[in-house]
Amino acid sequence: VAVVVTRANVQLRSTKPPSLAPVGPDVVAERIARFVASSNFRAQGHKLAWIKTRILSMNDTWATAYEYVQSRRPILLSAPKKILAYPGLLTENSPYDFAGLAFKGGYLGELVQWSDLLAALVSLGHEVVVETSQAKLLSHTSRIKSRYFDLVYSDYIGLTVIRAKLLLPFLKCRMRLLDSFGTEPRVVFSTRTRQLKSGVHLYSKFDLESFKQYLTLYPHSPDNSFLGHVGRLENHFGSMTRSNQAVVYGKEARFFTGMEPLLKTISKFFTIHTTVADDQSLRKYLPDLNYINHGLLPADNLSSLLASSKLYIGMGFPYEGPGPVEALAAGCNILLGHFKKPRNSQNTPFFSSKPTRRYLHSQHPYLTDFVGEPLVYTEQLENRRAIKSVLEKIMRKEDKDFQPHTQHEFTAAGFAERLASYVYHQNFCTEDSNIALDKPATSTITADNHKASEAVAMDVSHTKCVWLQPCDDVWWQVDLCTIEPVDTVVIDFAPDWHVLLKMWGSILPPFRVLLLDAAKMVVASTEYRRRHAIRFEWQVENGPVLAQYVKLVKLNPKESTHFILCNVGVYRSAPFRSSWPEVEHMKKVVSKPGQSCVDACMSTNMVCEPTYFPELNKLPVLKELFNCTSRVARRLDDGLSEVEIFDLAAYPGYDAVKQQCATNLERLLLDCSGSSSNVIRLCPCRSYQTQQVALPPFKLH
Repeated sequence: VAVVVTRANVQLRSTKPPSLAPVGPDVVAERIARFVASSNFRAQGHKLAWIKTRILSMNDTWATAYEYVQSRRPILLSAPKKILAYPGLLTENSPYDFAGLAFKGGYLGELVQWSDLLAALVSLGHEVVVETSQAKLLSHTSRIKSRYFDLVYSDYIGLTVIRAKLLLPFLKCRMRLLDSFGTEPRVVFSTRTRQLKSGVHLYSKFDLESFKQYLTLYPHSPDNSFLGHVGRLENHFGSMTRSNQAVVYGKEARFFTGMEPLLKTISKFFTIHTTVADDQSLRKYLPDLNYINHGLLPADNLSSLLASSKLYIGMGFPYEGPGPVEALAAGCNILLGHFKKPRNSQNTPFFSSKPTRRYLHSQHPYLTDFVGEPLVYTEQLENRRAIKSVLEKIMRKEDKDFQPHTQHEFTAAGFAERLASYVYHQNFCTEDSNIALDKPATSTITADNHKASEAVAMDVSHTKCVWLQPCDDVWWQVDLCTIEPVDTVVIDFAPDWHVLLKMWGSILPPFRVLLLDAAKMVVASTEYRRRHAIRFEWQVENGPVLAQYVKLVKLNPKESTHFILCNVGVYRSAPFRSSWPEVEHMKKVVSKPGQSCVDACMSTNMVCEPTYFPELNKLPVLKELFNCTSRVARRLDDGLSEVEIFDLAAYPGYDAVKQQCATNLERLLLDCSGSSSNVIRLCPCRSYQTQQVALPPFKLH
């Protein structure tokens, strides 16, 4: 029985889950023990050694997290999945030896997230297989092609291999990509434009079904899904005696470049402790500073050092790592660098290769924005007066003021509930709802004896494509066999960009789509003239409309370009429209001119939810809110510049100069982060659970 409760202008709907047999902590601990002792896990050798250490050190924590999810949302545990994990950063394809350097001062942020992901999936009852070599990945080829795995987790390095081995077409809707800093739709599409001009393959070569398939380390990119990590919390941290000592964030000597003046200032108040492997190299950067260097410390020893300290010092880099969250969990206060000029891919080399344009105003924006003083202090590090003021505030505190603090979303319980929600609710696959599937199809002459029906055959890879040869009249048609309400038509022209540009070298001919009734009279139509695309999506205006036939007609039939159809999908409703989070949580917010939906929603203490954009991306909806003197539906064209693509990502909205309302026909460019100076955006916002921004409000029975 569904109960609707109104609170803070948001409807909350909770449905009582079926009764499920609870699982005790001993069973959860046994699941994790079996996983790390399995032949599959042990076969990965040293590559998973650091991950194993972290997982086992938190075994009890994951049992508690399972109990939390079981008590609040047992329905999330009712559908265990078969999952393949392929952490590309641990494979031979990785340019950096993450595994080999994990115990020697190497980067740990990504390993922390992979450790917590694997532990949570196993503790929640899913069947997980992990592979860390290309050969082992390929040994699962038949399983991948048969859809044996419900989900596949990887990263950009692993996805590069998956695409190169032509496995991505089988996994596009099942992939989940660990992506620390986030991937913005507008950056991907602008990169793709450069690729068409120069042949450069960057992030545009990956064509997943939704940007929600990208899993970030912090909740900075609402166009993606925030996965996060766990801040380790030990019960004894709050009771330890703390000394006037500060621990510096950074395990490599090079991070200390130019930092000696700052650390000298801090050393007047606190004893400086460092954890750098190479003390000889560190001394070159800090020749005149008195400090205690512990070298690299095991996790438990580092936790004890933090628990006996009062301050954790960020020197401006690394960006957005897990270290400050774990220091906060140990009871330390945090000092972070504030950037006078915000940093992004346009002015900072570290971000230049990242597919995001977001600005960082501090070393760790999440802690600055969501925690803040009196636990987290963010100042310009060169402002010695401000730094001294912070140090004096901390010195005046008593030991009892240094208590462990972990935001709920960075506890194991918060992490597990968030992940369980994604696994249970998020579904980006559409093949089962295609009403054209296996229906009779006809066409003009095809190349290489291909049949017209192959474009509507059950082939999740879309690799069996129909090539229509140039002739006097080029067309393809599918008979739905009965009158159907047609809302959306989706056409795939290639499995992915790599195949289209590098293997086929093909461009797309302009064509017309016709919806015909039983008498073959046209009831709706549209034209598509882009020359470079791998997919066309058409949501019928004022649809659905009743039709029996879908016909594609090449506009210039004698043009030498082949008309390639890999898959034609016909749907009664928008196939990519997510039912979660439920639309009842949506609240419309009108932005200021030039403001992104990220900022517009945050200004009302909400978060932008891109899955709601289809509800707002309609001209009648815009007309209700704005004084439109004209209306237009915008779509990508081949000749658009990067600026024009970024402008397109600012719609649906209202151009205040042209007094024009515009929708956005590019589903994947319905972008929370987009903005344009003259555009007032219509934003889909929602509220969220306290300290759990990824999840909508929830009413506990």
